[in-house]
Amino acid sequence: MIITLNQPFSFCQMGQRDNQEDSRFPNSNRPQDCKPFFIVCDGVGGSADGEVASMAVARTLGKSLNAFDWRQTFTQDDCRKALTKAYQALTVAAPHQDTDMATTLAMICFHKGGCSAVHIGDSRIYQFRPQVGLVFRSSDHSLVNELVHAGVISPEEALTHPRRSTINRYMAPDSDDEEHSNATWYTTDNVLPGDIFFICTDGVVDTIDDKSLEDIICGAGSDEEKCELIAQMSSDSDDNNTAFLVSVASVTAAEANDEELDDDSNINQTKRIIHTSPVAVDIEAEEYASDGVGEIVRWIKKKLNLN
Repeated sequence: MIITLNQPFSFCQMGQRDNQEDSRFPNSNRPQDCKPFFIVCDGVGGSADGEVASMAVARTLGKSLNAFDWRQTFTQDDCRKALTKAYQALTVAAPHQDTDMATTLAMICFHKGGCSAVHIGDSRIYQFRPQVGLVFRSSDHSLVNELVHAGVISPEEALTHPRRSTINRYMAPDSDDEEHSNATWYTTDNVLPGDIFFICTDGVVDTIDDKSLEDIICGAGSDEEKCELIAQMSSDSDDNNTAFLVSVASVTAAEANDEELDDDSNINQTKRIIHTSPVAVDIEAEEYASDGVGEIVRWIKKKLNLN
């Protein structure tokens, strides 16, 4: 299938924090001539280390994925290779071996096989369909989400739980004490013209609940107006807040490239391009702890007084 996107929109705001630890790729409120993938990262760990972590991952993934041929299918193995490079860059960027810096990741990419959503942590991914509503929402890697799934607390209780910001997966430098967190991967070819994908850090969802977000994104107005409204509502968040809003202009079935599915296509026409029942799976990046790359680079930095 061939997915064509409308002009994407984004925002990246400080909120009530003193330091900006969110990063994004592309790093623009109105990306121009960009490849069909979008990344947000939310740094954790305090001081400037969270900013270092999120920037290292966003930039490395951006550089790696810019080289991919998006006319082809983006596979789990392609994703694994990109994540491995990002983890390696994170290790190299770490100021010292025992740093506690880390970052979340949320990414969407559009390719021949449909749309892939990849995330680690509690940065969120949504797919909305006007006149239908929510089609997909990623499941946070968080303590309260585990408690909800286990039936210990209700979804309503999770919203105000004192440990609602505690995540159990994140991207951190190589360490002897813990392995890399796996990314959750979800790919769907259930993509129709008019669908709107939204990815954001938790500073947005802490301010705007899912129903309000759905009302805005599936409501009237241009993509730019919707993104600006969400940015305005998130501006006073207790946390940094970053998002991308990306809508689908057209979808063409690969087996009939001369037949474009437009907004007026009925469900019988579009069924022929919905082939799979997508299931979320975990992807494990390769380990680099034993190669000493990070330690060598940090030693050089120290000698040259670059830290």
